[in-house]
Amino acid sequence: MAEPHFDTHREFDRFVDAGFETKQAEAIVHSLQAVLIGGVATKADIERLEAVSKADIERLEAATKADIERFEAATKTSFEGLEAANKADIERLEAATKAGFERFEAATKADIERFEAATKTSFEGLEAANKADIERLEAATKAGFERFEAATKADIERFEAATKTSFEGLEAANKADIERLEAATKAGFERFEAATKADIERFEAATKTSFEGLEAANKADIERLEAATKAGFERFEAKVEARIAQNANMHLKWLIGTAIALGGAIIGYLHYFGGVGAVG
Repeated sequence: MAEPHFDTHREFDRFVDAGFETKQAEAIVHSLQAVLIGGVATKADIERLEAVSKADIERLEAATKADIERFEAATKTSFEGLEAANKADIERLEAATKAGFERFEAATKADIERFEAATKTSFEGLEAANKADIERLEAATKAGFERFEAATKADIERFEAATKTSFEGLEAANKADIERLEAATKAGFERFEAATKADIERFEAATKTSFEGLEAANKADIERLEAATKAGFERFEAKVEARIAQNANMHLKWLIGTAIALGGAIIGYLHYFGGVGAVG
């Protein structure tokens, strides 16, 4: 009886393709060769060997599938948590911005009403003014506008410098956060390619820590932006008041009288003490 032909190279490749390690595939092929070539192989031996091989392959497939499902679930949970946190931060920022614009609109409306009321009162008092009052008013108004113009210019320059610094700091912080996130993600995927079950568990823990750090950094950046926006609105309100005062009709100076002199002096003193407080 001729000996059965057994292609060891082909069988070795089949076991490796099925997921067996090199040493395991070699041991199985050698065992099959000894059994078949030695003439002691029986149908029962071959069936037992096939059953053992099939069970090993099924266990390997089940373990790999479970590892992949756990990784997918952990990654999905991490991204959902980050998405919810970013959505909440954006909603808070939108609410704060909307509230700021509403406060600014209400304050501007009140300032215009006060200016109209003061102007009306000034014109009523002007009718009884004499030449000496008008001359004193012109001198006081001129001095007040000169001080106010110098102070407003300094305020605008400080606001522009502070705004530029705030946005540059925010841009640099966001860029650094993105670079750290990209580096951490790249390193995580490289480690995952050669990972065992223990490596995957460590990667999940590291990923969770990275997302918590990123969430804290984003929260701090948003708080700084809110503070900068609030300060900008306050300085912008002061700028609007300055523009209203500068746009007053100069052709009506001779009608302003003692009441406008008093108003100009009060505005000059208020701005002077306000500028000293801002510098301090």
